[in-house]
Amino acid sequence: MRRFFGFKYPKLSALLIAIFLAYLFFSSDYSAPFISAFNQAGYLGAFIAGCMFTFGFTTPFATGFFILMNPENVLLYAIVGGFGALIFDLVIFKPIDFSS
Repeated sequence: MRRFFGFKYPKLSALLIAIFLAYLFFSSDYSAPFISAFNQAGYLGAFIAGCMFTFGFTTPFATGFFILMNPENVLLYAIVGGFGALIFDLVIFKPIDFSS
């Protein structure tokens, strides 16, 4: 198996880079308008953040969005986010045939 830039674990390295980029994004002042627009989206924002939990490399960004949201009903936001993750899981795994 050919290694990516000589790294033994390229996917783990990419995940660590995604975590670092999410930290830079959420600690930057330039991202404040984007974060506030995402927060104002309400339940749609929770749905999109839930969809982002499906993919491993966007999970740090989704976690940041959920931390920065100030919902009135936390349980309802969690349910909507979980529904978004469910829908995207079905979209990803539906084309895959698990039968042998």
